[in-house]
This record gives sequence, structure tokens and C-alpha cells, in this order.
Amino acid sequence: MFHGKCAYCESKIVHIDYGHIEHFRPKSVYTFRRLVFDWNNLFLACAKCNGPENKADRFPGKNEGGPPINPCDDSPDEHLEFLFDPKSRLATVSYKTERGKVSRDLFGLNRPDLRGHRLKLIQKLFLISRMAETDMEARSILDQSQNDEEEYAAFSRALPGQKAAP
Repeated sequence: MFHGKCAYCESKIVHIDYGHIEHFRPKSVYTFRRLVFDWNNLFLACAKCNGPENKADRFPGKNEGGPPINPCDDSPDEHLEFLFDPKSRLATVSYKTERGKVSRDLFGLNRPDLRGHRLKLIQKLFLISRMAETDMEARSILDQSQNDEEEYAAFSRALPGQKAAP
């Protein structure tokens, strides 16, 4: 369902770890206990996004700007913006809505280790996107990078001059 990627940060995880079976609505919250085995509440997440320094058992409600973006029911592109600045060498997740801000912060989508790893791939894809205008092989590589099963596909789709998300 998540193509071996974290449901939140899009990092590939199953090639190096089993990942966490994440309860989107935390099972530790009394009102969500009935969802403990609900398939629609179970996501694959990395230990960082689901760890104590990020989401863990937190689930901000409407009064806190939530609920967080549900990557299965919501379109992340409606709430988040995926920005790459080749001059500053930053691949940043920004937000369009309050739910986007809450989700970005809750899952730690701009944590330094993730930004560094993400940047390495996005820089390459940025250069490939510039070549894709005239080089069919570059176009093919870029098109593949935008498939949901690819790491950081949302960033690839947001590169300048790219087609809209599928």
C-alpha cells in the first residue's frame, strides 16, 4: 500500500528495516481504541516519523490546527508544498494550510537528517529535469521518479516544469 515507503516522509524503509505499523489515530487515546485493528488506521511509517521526537502518540485535534493529513484520505498536495532551491541547496516541505503546518511539524518533515538525505536525490532529479526537455532517456528517468512507489515522488512532481501530480 505504501510501496515500502514511510507514509509521511516518503523515505524507503523496508530495504533496511521492517518499519513501524503506525496507528494514525493513536491506540493509546481512549476515543481511538476501537480503531486498533481497523485497516484504514494502520500505516507503514519509519521510526523517525513515528518516534517520540515526532508523532508518537500525539494527534492534534481541530482546536490545535489538526487533524494531521491522512495520506490515504487526503491529498498531501492540497496541504503541503514541496520546494527545492538549487541555490541554497534545500529541499523543504512548506505548508499551504494549517493542517499542512501541523502535519509537517508533527512528522518532522524538515528534520536535518531527512533534509540531507532527500537533498541528494532531489539535486540529481533537478539536473535530470533540465536535460529532460531534449533527452528522451532523461525524460524517462524523470517520469519514473514521479511514480508513487519512488522515494520522494512528491518532490519530483513539484520540480519546475513538471507535469501535475497523477
